[in-house]
Amino acid sequence: MDVDGKTLFAFGAKYRDAIYYGQWWRLVTAGFLHGGAIHILMNSWVHSSTLGPKWSRFTAHAGSWSFYFVSTVGGYIAEHDVVE
Repeated sequence: MDVDGKTLFAFGAKYRDAIYYGQWWRLVTAGFLHGGAIHILMNSWVHSSTLGPKWSRFTAHAGSWSFYFVSTVGGYIAEHDVVE
């Protein structure tokens, strides 16, 4: 049920060296890729039941898509392996 690394890379997974060499879109596309069923279920649970609804109330019309975008890009930047 897991996806191999080569496939994830081909579809835009986060890879530090590729981002350093200008493939900045990986900060966004990686958030839409998932390594397996458990990963999808956990992300869906957090997005729909805990943080997502709070963000939607806070942002009104921008809603859950803005939450997903901000949390995806912000999470990768916060890891400190993308921006040092």
